[in-house]
Amino acid sequence: MRCLGEITKEKLDVLRDCEEILLEEIVSANLYRNTDQVFAVLLLVNSVGVMGDGRTYESVVAIRAVETQDFMTADWERIPFDVLSSN
Repeated sequence: MRCLGEITKEKLDVLRDCEEILLEEIVSANLYRNTDQVFAVLLLVNSVGVMGDGRTYESVVAIRAVETQDFMTADWERIPFDVLSSN
């Protein structure tokens, strides 16, 4: 897990929830043994959305997934779109 910027309990709680969901999805898609490193990153930006008649601003989380032979160099892991888009 990675948390950019100021570390707060609230940010870490969000990141832990994201990390748990990410790991569950990777395992259920049988990608755990194919991915050498995968984790969630809580970014410093918020995204705008709409709920009802108002705007909402929520955290943005990125996923970093790589495959590597030596952990000195790496290539991005190709996580299938259907896994990324699952609810």
